[in-house]
Amino acid sequence: MINLKLIYNPSAGTQTQQDKAFLIARKLTESGDFRVSIFATKKKDDAYSEAKKSCEDGFDIILACGGDGTVNEVVNGIMRSESKHKSKLAILAAGSVNDFSEYLNLPTDVTKYTEMIIRESTISADVGKANDKYFINVAAGGAFTNIAHEVPVDTKTILGKFAYYLQGAIELPYQLDKQFPVNIKIDEEEPFNADIFLFLITNSPSVGGFKKLVPEASINDNMLDLLIIKKTNKKELVEIFSKIITGQHIKHPGIIYKKASKIFLTSSVDNLILDIDGEQGEKPPVLFEIIPGGIEIIV
Repeated sequence: MINLKLIYNPSAGTQTQQDKAFLIARKLTESGDFRVSIFATKKKDDAYSEAKKSCEDGFDIILACGGDGTVNEVVNGIMRSESKHKSKLAILAAGSVNDFSEYLNLPTDVTKYTEMIIRESTISADVGKANDKYFINVAAGGAFTNIAHEVPVDTKTILGKFAYYLQGAIELPYQLDKQFPVNIKIDEEEPFNADIFLFLITNSPSVGGFKKLVPEASINDNMLDLLIIKKTNKKELVEIFSKIITGQHIKHPGIIYKKASKIFLTSSVDNLILDIDGEQGEKPPVLFEIIPGGIEIIV
């Protein structure tokens, strides 16, 4: 008998998306091979605490139903569990953007998703770490990283990822002039200073709904991908943004793009706040590390 814990966020997505989770749970139970327990989050860190407890209770699979923030909490719960047993992760996207699940090309149809869980085919995925917090997809800082925390939940439910694009368009005139001085050390290289507009440290190519924002990133190459958009003039920023759809922006002189296993970032300003998988992180200094094959994901 396979023990599965469904952790879902009632505030994420639509009722239809949540109904899918319950249908999948019922189909798994009816198969006779699964014992399913259901947990609904009520506040921040509920998904983290329940995922950590589920590992310690010996659950074979944790099915995270929610947005990127819910998935991030579940990942942190699994990674921080002191139990030798680490539950496998299944992701049922129910948020506004769902970058990571789209990158994995996970099914959205109830029957196909149920079949995927029953097959229990997994991949080993790298996990990023920012000081003591884990992330599965992206850590970012600089311009536009405040947007995910300022769009109302109701707007995200109605418009999905377009809510972020709309908010970004509204804030564009104020964001373009932002500048953050940073000092970065990559692995054993000499540290360097830069005035940046935005930085991304990612585990997959897909960020913010853009599938090729960090085009060479891979979840199982044992490396983090660092992409920096340097502070430059507005014309060059427009040139960079216009090439993001095709992934050709990484060749622009205003871009720094490197792979690394460790990245240490500091800043002389106190307004550079991180976003980690859609959740607000801490201020620098931050040590970013890769945990190779840190988690098993059902695909």
